[in-house]
Amino acid sequence: MTLRKSDKEKSPKGVLHYDQSIIDKFIYGERKKHVFVTGITGNQGSAVAKSLLEGNNSVTGLTHNANSEKAKQWKAQGITVIEGDISNPNTYELYLDQADAVYLVQALQRKDQEILQGKRFIDTIKPETHLVYASVLGADPGTTIPHFDSKFELANYIKSKNIIYSILRPASFYDNHLLPRLASDIKKGKYISPLKKMCKQQMIGVDDIGKIAAAVISNKEKSNNKTISIATDEWQIGMIPQIFSEAINKPVSYKRLPGFITRLAMGKDLSKMFKYMNQNDFCVISNMQDVRDEFNISGDFRSWVNKYFTPKSIDK
Repeated sequence: MTLRKSDKEKSPKGVLHYDQSIIDKFIYGERKKHVFVTGITGNQGSAVAKSLLEGNNSVTGLTHNANSEKAKQWKAQGITVIEGDISNPNTYELYLDQADAVYLVQALQRKDQEILQGKRFIDTIKPETHLVYASVLGADPGTTIPHFDSKFELANYIKSKNIIYSILRPASFYDNHLLPRLASDIKKGKYISPLKKMCKQQMIGVDDIGKIAAAVISNKEKSNNKTISIATDEWQIGMIPQIFSEAINKPVSYKRLPGFITRLAMGKDLSKMFKYMNQNDFCVISNMQDVRDEFNISGDFRSWVNKYFTPKSIDK
């Protein structure tokens, strides 16, 4: 990290100052871009960081716990991990100032909190920095889904600012099936979902989101001031159990989770989302092959399932 003049003036006398970028260049070679990633230890942030490193970019990541096992793994791979809070710019502003690009992803939270947190972060970004904002597929007015409404408002706020931006709208994650309770039920032969059997769901893997985000960051001229909806596969909910059944070589049956149980178990926000998806055609992207072709995505949901769910995985 290169200290700014103001930081040097505040430092005690006799302290040796150095340019971390020179050391990083010696160890890791010439980097293409320096990217600041929020939620560096989360699923989406980790996937973005992984693809950025593969593209020979340098990465600084923000997390609540810089001493977690995941944070330590990133540090070992050359990522600068800082402990801070998106809501408090004082914890990361110095690092954000040095970034060529920023990937902003926020945790699920109350609508008003997400909006306030997002605006504080966005206001900290310099005009010449490329902001890539992680929204959600279908974040349009009229859904009444709190975390869709918050992302729609933040997207409009970004557009009103004098900054370079790209907005990604990813579909539901393949990786949600790895949540402990859901994965455990699948291995026991039960696919329990709040969605109706005939409902169709568009999906994408977080690794694919990482790959797409890295591509957007590497070619900001192509994605400048654009909103990009991304999904790589689509399945009718009632057909998904068969995919898992074939992968683990065991019958898997579908069961609908009642609405009131969904609200008790998952909260009001997600309950509203599933209710909306059950009542509306939520197939936002008409041609997912275009997305796959543009970003060179080869895998699909079936190949993802075959990777993470095997007959041996049942015994784990």
